[in-house]
Amino acid sequence: MAPVAPIEPPKPRTNIFKKLGKKKVVLLSCALVLLIACIVVTVGYVIPYAPHYFEGNKAFESGDYVTAIAEYEQASNFLNTKSKLSDAHYEYAEKLYSNKKYFDAASHYDKATTYDDADKKLVDCGTKLLNSKKYKDALTVFEMVDDANSVSNMKNYTSGMIKFEDGSYSESKQLFTSAEGYKDSNTMINACDLMTAEDHCKNGNFSEAKRIYASLPYGFSYNGISATGRLTLLNNSQPILNAVGTWTATDNYIETRNVYKRTGSWDSWYHGHDNVLSGQELEIKCVLNTNNTFNIEVKATFYKFDDYSSLSEYCNAEKTTKTFTIRNVTSIPTSYYVDGNTYFYYTGGAFRIEYSERDNYSSYFYNLYNSSVTYGRKA
Repeated sequence: MAPVAPIEPPKPRTNIFKKLGKKKVVLLSCALVLLIACIVVTVGYVIPYAPHYFEGNKAFESGDYVTAIAEYEQASNFLNTKSKLSDAHYEYAEKLYSNKKYFDAASHYDKATTYDDADKKLVDCGTKLLNSKKYKDALTVFEMVDDANSVSNMKNYTSGMIKFEDGSYSESKQLFTSAEGYKDSNTMINACDLMTAEDHCKNGNFSEAKRIYASLPYGFSYNGISATGRLTLLNNSQPILNAVGTWTATDNYIETRNVYKRTGSWDSWYHGHDNVLSGQELEIKCVLNTNNTFNIEVKATFYKFDDYSSLSEYCNAEKTTKTFTIRNVTSIPTSYYVDGNTYFYYTGGAFRIEYSERDNYSSYFYNLYNSSVTYGRKA
């Protein structure tokens, strides 16, 4: 039997931290903590944004720019997301532009921040909208251009067209003047004056309208309206224009008559030609229609009776008003039927209202109310 070797006792383990020393242990611990922090930060950054970035790339390559934009917007600043987002906006804008969707295209050109020709593209979109008479959209696009001075005339012209369509011709004229000859701004300046004159015609201010028509270039027309033609028409329609204003009564006969049916005899009270009642007026306004005819608007105030009494103190004429419009005429008619009781006359440069109403008061007699008022003096 061979001799058995004696068993040696185990050697004590060496403490690594003791071997490294306290200073080195501290440094190692700090490095380990920093490494863990970097891993946490990197994972925390990559995990939320990286999937959106790569999905955006995938959508961009397939031409789905809407999805690409949405994904890139959720990828924050991961890698070159900002540049990729700009690319997606630009490519989508190009696609929209080719489909003539200029306003939508402009909103994406505006976000293509890394492209030097973005402003040029915006101006092009704005011009296309302007030429299509989409003035409000065009102005919105011109406002997107970074170099405001380069589109100053365009913006003034477009704003002028917006005001022109709203009927604000004075403001519109100022904007067209500021456009410094862009497109047909000089023509539009004259158009503003023409339409201002048209407004005066609609409001019965014919003297001012004639002054403006006369100041415009001979033969100038806009939208089928000729300044020269309008001026000629107004000059040939001077009697109508002269009628505009307020006229006062110069003669009247206002009567209430009680007539016995069996004999035809009658009694009456009246205000005769020698007793013209005050407060009787005729107001006339004229409006020029687009078909070169006039509407004559009349408001006639006169006295009439509406009862009869054998005692004069119980029989008084009352003031009444008739308003009516004589439509689509080229001259003042000599007579006009107002209603069942009233006619309107124009003779010798004066106007007259004739009113007559029969009141079948009883089976024995009736009352007849007559008024004839001449308006011969213009205030």
